[in-house]
Amino acid sequence: MSQSSITVELPYVHNQMNELKPIVAQSTHDFVHFGRPTQKVQPIPVDDQSNEHIEYHFIKEDGSELEEAMIDIARCPIIAVDCEGVELGRNGTLCLVQIATKSKVYILDVISIGELLFQQGLKFILESTTPTKVFYDCRRDSDILYHQHGVRLRGVLDVALTEVFYRWQNGLGTPRFLKGYKRCVDMYLSINNPHFHQVKEKMCARMTEGDTQFWVQRPLPKDALDYAAYDVKYLRELHFVLMQFISMPNIQVIYGASTKFVGMERDTDTSLYARNSPKWAEISPSLFTIK
Repeated sequence: MSQSSITVELPYVHNQMNELKPIVAQSTHDFVHFGRPTQKVQPIPVDDQSNEHIEYHFIKEDGSELEEAMIDIARCPIIAVDCEGVELGRNGTLCLVQIATKSKVYILDVISIGELLFQQGLKFILESTTPTKVFYDCRRDSDILYHQHGVRLRGVLDVALTEVFYRWQNGLGTPRFLKGYKRCVDMYLSINNPHFHQVKEKMCARMTEGDTQFWVQRPLPKDALDYAAYDVKYLRELHFVLMQFISMPNIQVIYGASTKFVGMERDTDTSLYARNSPKWAEISPSLFTIK
């Protein structure tokens, strides 16, 4: 992995964070060092009453609804972002972009709106340092957004890396692999919503079996839309739960690692590893090198 210097721009300063006083590496070539373990994250109850449905705005065409969504998204300091499609990556098909703000979830239909979606504000938002874009393993999202739609992601904080950093910080061994999104949600959020678990299990099983073509179909199955909406809704909450235990200096370290993650697939000639390869989930401590 390259040790080249990167510029980290902090698009949003997180306040209301516990100061953990970490010991930061003095040499620019050292890894971050940690002091004593900090407080362990306890699962945060999420009493979600939407047991039969989840509210979201599914936007399928250019017009006033899309314009209002772009204004709302641009005004929110921190947004959760995810992409769905067939074989995400430069050779796949991007079908949806989902975004959660503080109070709303938007599902943007790339298949139906096409490049107008990016021209009407989404490209500007994704390429700006603000708002902070919270992803969960952004590598393939970054790859397809850039190579197929000319979007060069900036201002990304990857929650998959935040979770790895949290484990290191708390002396929970030296994690070698990223955790899956659902596993993290189960660990750090206590969600009282049977519908979420049913939809997640059903759609994950379908995609694990190789059935992803339904993302291209129109109309989209309701379970697919619910699945897409839940991913960003709970991702935003997961971000805030973990960030309670990350100090301000270490937030900058995670931003730096996230910037490397953004370019890891995008800036190579071919994909490094298959998505189902153990190597895909393997994390090197060099990712968090201060340079």
